Amino acid sequence: VDHVDLTVKSGEFFCVLGPNAAGKTTTIKMIVGLIRPTSGAVRVCDLDVQEQPVDVRHRMAYVPDFPFLYDKLTPMEFFRFTGRLFGMEEIQMDECIRELIPRFSLDSYLDLSIESLSHGTRQRIAIVSALMHAPDVFVLDEPMVGLD
Repeated sequence: VDHVDLTVKSGEFFCVLGPNAAGKTTTIKMIVGLIRPTSGAVRVCDLDVQEQPVDVRHRMAYVPDFPFLYDKLTPMEFFRFTGRLFGMEEIQMDECIRELIPRFSLDSYLDLSIESLSHGTRQRIAIVSALMHAPDVFVLDEPMVGLD
């Protein structure tokens, strides 16, 4: 990845397209703070990703192509776990869960262990958990991989 200059305004959708090994995932990992650029800086919501990582993390959600989920938990337990990580109150979590679960057709999976679910269902669980804290920026890497 060389000389990237990217600005995405509030409310805009932006897709990074390119052939295999073009640097799409590397660029995304720099944006979300998983790897450090060798030069320059990455800013999200006017915050430096390297200098203010916690502040950036609270403003952003990231779902990788193969998200890590705690397999032994149920989706409901995972949503509550995620909500607590972001300091959400129980009432906030309940409202988000009530709103997002039907949108992603997860109603019938809430009490099953995550390890028993398909990759596509797991992907939807990751997306819901990422959206729960109402991020300003939502970054998905390969969002369609394995979706049901």
